[in-house]
Amino acid sequence: MATSVEVVTTLLTVAAWSTCCSRCWARATLSTIAAGLAAASSGRPRYAPDVSILKPLKGVDDRMYAGFVSHCLQQYAGNFEILFGVSSLEDPAVARIERLCAEFPECSIR
Repeated sequence: MATSVEVVTTLLTVAAWSTCCSRCWARATLSTIAAGLAAASSGRPRYAPDVSILKPLKGVDDRMYAGFVSHCLQQYAGNFEILFGVSSLEDPAVARIERLCAEFPECSIR
């Protein structure tokens, strides 16, 4: 008789704990979904990390400068910087980078 009482109480305890855990998980999941929907409806992400855009360069091409401009015009909620890498200061791409720095002084360009 004592064994059957122990089994029943153990089963009830496990059922209560599993119900509690599933409700906590559901609440956390729903609040995360609700926060994501609220951020999406406001048009702003909840978190936008600062980023660095790395651009290794060698020489120039016809559409290269337009690509640089698109980086400067992007609508990103966090801060960003553009880091250009050239093997020589005599590279013709350096003149394009200097032009970009002059046209977009508010952007962090190095």
